[in-house]
Amino acid sequence: ELNAIRDVSGAVDGTDYSEALANGTYVDSSNPTAKEIQAVIDAKNTEVNDLNAKYSEIIKAIAGNGTAVTAEQINAIEGVSGAESGIDYSKALQLGRFIDPTKPTAEEIQAVVDAENISNMNLEKVIENIEGTTTVTAEELNSIRGISGAIDGIDYSEAIEYGTYADQSHPTTKEIQSVIDAKNTELNASNEGFAEVSEYIAGNSNELGVTAEQINSILGVSGAVEDIDYSEALQEGTFVDRENPTISEIQAVINVENISNNNLIKVADTIAGNGTVTASELNSIRDVKGAINGTDYTEALTQGTYEDPSTPRRAEIQAVIDSRNTEVIAENNELSELEPIIYSLGGEEKDPENIIHEIVEVSIPTVAKDIDVNSVKLEGADENGEVVVKGEGTWSVEDGKIVFNPEDGFVYDPSPIKYSMSREDGTQLAAQIIEVNYPGLLRDDIVVTSDLKDIIVIDVLKNDNGDLNLSTLKIIVPEGFMDEHPGSTFEKSSARSVKILNITGEGTWRALDNGKITYEPLTDSEPTPIEYEVYDNGARKVLSGAGIAIKKTEVAGVSDEASCEDYSTNSIPTLSKWGMGLTAILSSLFGILLFRKKKNKA
Repeated sequence: ELNAIRDVSGAVDGTDYSEALANGTYVDSSNPTAKEIQAVIDAKNTEVNDLNAKYSEIIKAIAGNGTAVTAEQINAIEGVSGAESGIDYSKALQLGRFIDPTKPTAEEIQAVVDAENISNMNLEKVIENIEGTTTVTAEELNSIRGISGAIDGIDYSEAIEYGTYADQSHPTTKEIQSVIDAKNTELNASNEGFAEVSEYIAGNSNELGVTAEQINSILGVSGAVEDIDYSEALQEGTFVDRENPTISEIQAVINVENISNNNLIKVADTIAGNGTVTASELNSIRDVKGAINGTDYTEALTQGTYEDPSTPRRAEIQAVIDSRNTEVIAENNELSELEPIIYSLGGEEKDPENIIHEIVEVSIPTVAKDIDVNSVKLEGADENGEVVVKGEGTWSVEDGKIVFNPEDGFVYDPSPIKYSMSREDGTQLAAQIIEVNYPGLLRDDIVVTSDLKDIIVIDVLKNDNGDLNLSTLKIIVPEGFMDEHPGSTFEKSSARSVKILNITGEGTWRALDNGKITYEPLTDSEPTPIEYEVYDNGARKVLSGAGIAIKKTEVAGVSDEASCEDYSTNSIPTLSKWGMGLTAILSSLFGILLFRKKKNKA
């Protein structure tokens, strides 16, 4: 409404200007001028931008892009205190819980800081336990980030003191967890329930099921309910080594299945008209996903189709969610009267190497008759009607089309922006997103780190092209790999790709549904490089051929926690065939902490 006033512009969609307008400065408040209103808008925008700048480093750290956030930056946020200068909170923020990671609240950030302070304090206590000067309790062990499964009442102090560590003065969470798991396994050595559950997870060769009583008989596992069948959950559960499941892994499966079952009951109650279930609760049901936060599924669930409404199947619930989501998207589009534009240049007939630098022209979808087709504007445009994204290129409107002109050397997919239009009477319509994806192309990733102690998170798709389906990201296991690495295990997804790969004597790779890959080291040695694949919606095919390597190097002035990403355009050899080619690449990167992928040449 503000932007629809003649000579007024720049009001940002979603920003509340009411209080600023009420407190604004006017010669005559009953007859404000456009210039006075514009001054209020500009002042409010500056205030919002200043606030966003203060939070920007925190938001980057939460996103896991390698940004190191300082205690000073954290404590500068109103309502947050206690961040200590000697503690790196970056990883804790990345793994923290936020309702909206792009808009973290002071309370959520404070909770992360408090938990990390306790974690760090008890990690110091573990070091003292190893030195034999004190003992650490199960509760203190479980409060350390990345540690779980220590059983209340069990004394782990001797096991901790005599555990195996690469550096006793700096034990890793992986090493501490291994000590706990080994102790718990030892305690359950003669436990028949543990033996039966372990056999079931390993493949159930004896074809016997498992009961809640057997599960609860395992020391360190509790909460299995007699009326719940955990068989399928255990078969689908995540285990680094299915032949040797840990107590904490079994407990995690039980916890998740209990939540899933409780929310299945809530769905049945909702169908019967006796309650409601939230999107978050729906998504916590095993094999159910995609419920949109803030969307009410109550009516859709009551009108859904079920073989037995008192015990709805997960597939039936998923069908209801998918149908309601289609309605929501249609309703949102109708409400805005403009369509979001997802424009992909992908296609099997196109060569990504030759099209990647093209100027892109995007036509506006058909609009209602009363909308002015010549009123296309870009949100955040300058006085020339252009949006210049530094390091990417320029967006503009030409002859009713939205145009993206990439900068020299920019070879990635541009950041999405928003466009809007007006009715013929001048009424401004709500803005919608426009996203451009160049043809699918994957590029190699090299991570250079001064140490391998903690989990490394790699945003492998950030610098790839295409309309990539994040949840389809998988690790490729080439033919002969298991022979070269005997004893390695993996969670199988297809004939050639997996979600979890555990390499004997090295560590564990995991492909996450958010488009990232993590590596959890078992030792401080460089791991075997891997390759990955992902589905391109635009090209309607699986892309592969890019790889990830982690290189350990000594970098002057870099702390042990430092890590970085290198994006190289050189072809990455397959796993064990890297040899001198990788050495040559990495030697040129020595001493560099973070750098972008270089321009991919045709």
